[in-house]
This record gives sequence, structure tokens and C-alpha cells, in this order.
Amino acid sequence: GTMFGKHGKLGCNMSYVVLLREILEKHQNEDLWFLILEDDIKIKDGFHDLIKNLIEDLNGIDTDYVRLYSDPRVAGSQFSENMKIKNNIYHMIGQWYTLAQMISGRGVRKILSKLPIDDPVDLFFSKNSSYLNATTVKTDLIENLGARSGHDKDSEMGSLIWFGGSDT
Repeated sequence: GTMFGKHGKLGCNMSYVVLLREILEKHQNEDLWFLILEDDIKIKDGFHDLIKNLIEDLNGIDTDYVRLYSDPRVAGSQFSENMKIKNNIYHMIGQWYTLAQMISGRGVRKILSKLPIDDPVDLFFSKNSSYLNATTVKTDLIENLGARSGHDKDSEMGSLIWFGGSDT
């Protein structure tokens, strides 16, 4: 078996490493922002404007990582007034889900310097949130279509991580 319990988690982690290495190889500008979207989301109208405005709002904020979907179970703590930086941008607390995020070129370098990713990727990013000066955005423009827990068998897209494959 894998150290993650499911092959889906290992595959997800490997996909992130390959993607981040490709970004680093093709783009040397540490100030560029890269949008990473997973396949089990629905993007609602207004997303393009959200990203455009967000990139402008990030000027002057010391962050290399922006989570665009927050775990609903931590919303009360995540979006409390004391976590707010400006507008709809907040300091990120540890949480699950990497459905949608932005990472700077500098953030890509930082994450790759922390390899191997020995936790599920969302937990890995959360554990490195201070190192990345991670932020999150309060928005309802991204919908999670995947499983929300190991008990969620009714989600639209399910999950390779929670239910997929055998570890034998």
C-alpha cells in the first residue's frame, strides 16, 4: 500500500509535483501568479472578474499562495474579522481542499524546496501556510462537486482519494 492509504492521494500529490516543476521550468518570474483548478469543481459566472480583481488586490500583500475555495467546516474561524487582510482576502488557517488556488512563482519554488509531499496535498499546503504567507478568498463562485468526506457517497463526482482503488 501507499503511505497515504489510497493510490488516489499519491496520484494527486504526484500531479501537483509534476505541475509545479513544469511551472518552474517554463516561467522564471517569481511575481507571476498561476491558477490551479482541480477537475471536481464548478466555476460560476463572475469568476474571471474575481481573479482579475484579486490579482490587483494582491499587490502589496505579502503572500505566495491564495486558496480560492475554503473548507465550509472552518468558515466561521476562517472568515472572522481578525483574519481579514483587505476586501475579501483573509489569512489562511489550516484546512482541507485544494480545489482552486493561485500560487506565485516564488511560492512554487518554496513548495518544491519542501519535497517530498508526505501528506495529502491539501494538508501539505496547510502545514506550509506560514512559509507561504498563505491567504484565502471569501467567494461563492466555486462549487465543490467532489466528496466532502469519507462518508459522502452522494456527491456529484465522488472521489478517487476517499473511495478509489485498492491498496493491495
